[in-house]
Amino acid sequence: MSTTGDQGQQWAPPPTPPGGTTAPPPIPPGATPPPSPPPGYGPPPGPAYPPPPGSSSPVGHLPPPGYPTPSGYGYAQPWGQAPRNEPLAIAGMVCGIAAIPLLLACGAGIVLGVLGVVFGLIAMRRIRDSGGALTGRGMALAGAICGGVALAIFLIYIVVAIIVAASNSGSP
Repeated sequence: MSTTGDQGQQWAPPPTPPGGTTAPPPIPPGATPPPSPPPGYGPPPGPAYPPPPGSSSPVGHLPPPGYPTPSGYGYAQPWGQAPRNEPLAIAGMVCGIAAIPLLLACGAGIVLGVLGVVFGLIAMRRIRDSGGALTGRGMALAGAICGGVALAIFLIYIVVAIIVAASNSGSP
Protein backbone atom coordinates (compact mmCIF):
# COMPACT_ATOMS: atom_id res chain seq x y z
CA MET A 1 0.00 0.00 0.00
CA SER A 2 1.61 3.22 -1.06
CA THR A 3 0.35 6.73 -0.94
CA THR A 4 1.46 9.62 -3.04
CA GLY A 5 2.08 12.86 -1.18
CA ASP A 6 1.57 16.41 -2.36
CA GLN A 7 5.10 16.58 -3.80
CA GLY A 8 5.00 13.21 -5.55
CA GLN A 9 6.98 11.27 -2.94
CA GLN A 10 6.15 7.62 -2.43
CA TRP A 11 5.62 6.37 1.13
CA ALA A 12 5.14 2.76 2.14
CA PRO A 13 5.14 1.28 5.64
CA PRO A 14 8.14 -0.94 6.40
CA PRO A 15 7.60 -4.69 6.44
CA THR A 16 6.40 -6.26 9.70
CA PRO A 17 9.26 -7.73 11.74
CA PRO A 18 9.17 -11.50 12.39
CA GLY A 19 8.41 -10.98 16.12
CA GLY A 20 5.05 -9.35 15.50
CA THR A 21 3.65 -5.86 15.08
CA THR A 22 5.28 -2.73 16.39
CA ALA A 23 4.18 0.86 16.76
CA PRO A 24 3.36 2.65 13.51
CA PRO A 25 6.47 4.08 11.85
CA PRO A 26 7.02 7.82 11.75
CA ILE A 27 5.80 9.58 8.62
CA PRO A 28 8.60 11.21 6.58
CA PRO A 29 8.33 14.97 6.12
CA GLY A 30 6.32 15.98 3.12
CA ALA A 31 4.43 12.68 2.77
CA THR A 32 0.78 12.24 3.62
CA PRO A 33 -0.25 9.58 6.14
CA PRO A 34 -2.31 6.60 5.03
CA PRO A 35 -6.06 7.27 4.89
CA SER A 36 -6.99 4.75 7.62
CA PRO A 37 -5.14 3.55 10.71
CA PRO A 38 -3.35 0.21 10.50
CA PRO A 39 -5.26 -2.82 11.85
CA GLY A 40 -5.28 -3.06 15.61
CA TYR A 41 -5.04 0.69 16.25
CA GLY A 42 -8.67 1.66 15.78
CA PRO A 43 -10.99 2.98 18.48
CA PRO A 44 -12.25 0.47 21.06
CA PRO A 45 -15.64 -1.08 20.31
CA GLY A 46 -18.63 0.33 22.15
CA PRO A 47 -20.98 -1.61 24.44
CA ALA A 48 -23.31 -4.18 22.90
CA TYR A 49 -26.35 -2.40 24.32
CA PRO A 50 -26.68 1.26 25.24
CA PRO A 51 -26.81 2.03 28.96
CA PRO A 52 -30.27 2.56 30.44
CA PRO A 53 -31.44 6.17 30.92
CA GLY A 54 -29.87 7.80 33.95
CA SER A 55 -27.05 5.24 34.16
CA SER A 56 -23.46 6.40 34.40
CA SER A 57 -21.95 2.96 33.82
CA PRO A 58 -19.63 2.99 30.78
CA VAL A 59 -20.20 -0.74 30.14
CA GLY A 60 -23.95 -0.56 29.83
CA HIS A 61 -26.14 -1.78 32.65
CA LEU A 62 -23.56 -3.98 34.42
CA PRO A 63 -22.20 -3.01 37.86
CA PRO A 64 -18.46 -2.68 38.47
CA PRO A 65 -16.54 -5.94 39.03
CA GLY A 66 -16.86 -7.32 42.55
CA TYR A 67 -20.44 -6.17 43.10
CA PRO A 68 -23.50 -8.40 42.82
CA THR A 69 -25.65 -8.18 39.71
CA PRO A 70 -28.92 -6.29 40.25
CA SER A 71 -31.94 -8.57 40.51
CA GLY A 72 -34.52 -6.20 39.06
CA TYR A 73 -36.49 -5.96 42.29
CA GLY A 74 -34.67 -2.97 43.76
CA TYR A 75 -32.09 -4.86 45.83
CA ALA A 76 -29.03 -6.95 45.10
CA GLN A 77 -28.99 -10.70 45.45
CA PRO A 78 -26.54 -11.92 48.11
CA TRP A 79 -23.53 -13.90 46.95
CA GLY A 80 -23.83 -16.48 49.70
CA GLN A 81 -25.49 -17.18 52.97
CA ALA A 82 -25.00 -14.61 55.70
CA PRO A 83 -23.23 -15.93 58.80
CA ARG A 84 -25.59 -17.02 61.56
CA ASN A 85 -25.23 -17.03 65.33
CA GLU A 86 -24.13 -20.24 67.01
CA PRO A 87 -27.08 -21.41 69.17
CA LEU A 88 -24.79 -22.67 71.93
CA ALA A 89 -23.28 -19.18 72.18
CA ILE A 90 -26.70 -17.75 72.95
CA ALA A 91 -27.47 -20.56 75.42
CA GLY A 92 -24.09 -20.12 77.13
CA MET A 93 -24.60 -16.38 77.49
CA VAL A 94 -28.10 -16.79 78.95
CA CYS A 95 -26.99 -19.51 81.40
CA GLY A 96 -23.87 -17.61 82.45
CA ILE A 97 -25.68 -14.33 83.05
CA ALA A 98 -28.59 -15.99 84.88
CA ALA A 99 -26.22 -18.02 87.08
CA ILE A 100 -24.89 -15.04 89.07
CA PRO A 101 -28.18 -13.66 90.47
CA LEU A 102 -29.60 -17.15 91.07
CA LEU A 103 -26.44 -18.16 92.91
CA LEU A 104 -26.58 -15.09 95.12
CA ALA A 105 -30.32 -15.40 95.74
CA CYS A 106 -30.72 -19.07 96.51
CA GLY A 107 -27.53 -20.94 95.65
CA ALA A 108 -29.15 -22.76 92.73
CA GLY A 109 -27.07 -21.01 90.08
CA ILE A 110 -24.22 -23.51 90.26
CA VAL A 111 -25.80 -25.69 87.56
CA LEU A 112 -26.34 -22.67 85.29
CA GLY A 113 -22.76 -21.55 85.92
CA VAL A 114 -21.38 -24.91 84.81
CA LEU A 115 -23.67 -24.92 81.75
CA GLY A 116 -22.60 -21.35 80.87
CA VAL A 117 -18.91 -22.30 80.93
CA VAL A 118 -19.42 -25.55 78.98
CA PHE A 119 -21.75 -24.04 76.35
CA GLY A 120 -19.51 -20.99 75.95
CA LEU A 121 -16.34 -23.02 75.40
CA ILE A 122 -18.02 -25.42 72.95
CA ALA A 123 -19.53 -22.51 71.02
CA MET A 124 -16.16 -20.70 70.77
CA ARG A 125 -14.56 -23.85 69.37
CA ARG A 126 -17.37 -24.34 66.82
CA ILE A 127 -17.20 -20.68 65.76
CA ARG A 128 -13.42 -20.89 65.32
CA ASP A 129 -13.70 -24.09 63.26
CA SER A 130 -16.57 -22.83 61.05
CA GLY A 131 -14.36 -20.55 58.94
CA GLY A 132 -16.69 -17.55 59.23
CA ALA A 133 -20.01 -19.36 58.71
CA LEU A 134 -20.93 -18.95 62.40
CA THR A 135 -20.80 -15.83 64.56
CA GLY A 136 -21.43 -15.09 68.23
CA ARG A 137 -17.94 -15.31 69.71
CA GLY A 138 -18.70 -12.38 72.04
CA MET A 139 -21.82 -14.07 73.37
CA ALA A 140 -19.95 -17.33 73.91
CA LEU A 141 -17.16 -15.49 75.70
CA ALA A 142 -19.67 -13.64 77.90
CA GLY A 143 -21.35 -16.94 78.84
CA ALA A 144 -18.03 -18.59 79.72
CA ILE A 145 -16.85 -15.59 81.80
CA CYS A 146 -20.14 -15.11 83.66
CA GLY A 147 -20.39 -18.85 84.34
CA GLY A 148 -16.80 -18.85 85.60
CA VAL A 149 -17.55 -15.88 87.89
CA ALA A 150 -20.60 -17.72 89.24
CA LEU A 151 -18.44 -20.81 89.94
CA ALA A 152 -15.78 -18.67 91.64
CA ILE A 153 -18.43 -17.02 93.84
CA PHE A 154 -19.78 -20.47 94.73
CA LEU A 155 -16.30 -21.76 95.65
CA ILE A 156 -15.64 -18.68 97.82
CA TYR A 157 -19.01 -19.22 99.49
CA ILE A 158 -18.13 -22.89 100.23
CA VAL A 159 -14.68 -21.96 101.63
CA VAL A 160 -16.18 -19.25 103.87
CA ALA A 161 -18.91 -21.64 105.05
CA ILE A 162 -16.31 -24.28 105.97
CA ILE A 163 -14.19 -21.76 107.85
CA VAL A 164 -17.20 -20.45 109.76
CA ALA A 165 -18.38 -23.98 110.59
CA ALA A 166 -14.91 -24.99 111.79
CA SER A 167 -14.55 -21.93 113.99
CA ASN A 168 -17.99 -22.43 115.58
CA SER A 169 -17.52 -26.14 116.30
CA GLY A 170 -14.40 -25.62 118.43
CA SER A 171 -16.03 -23.24 120.94
CA PRO A 172 -18.44 -24.49 123.70
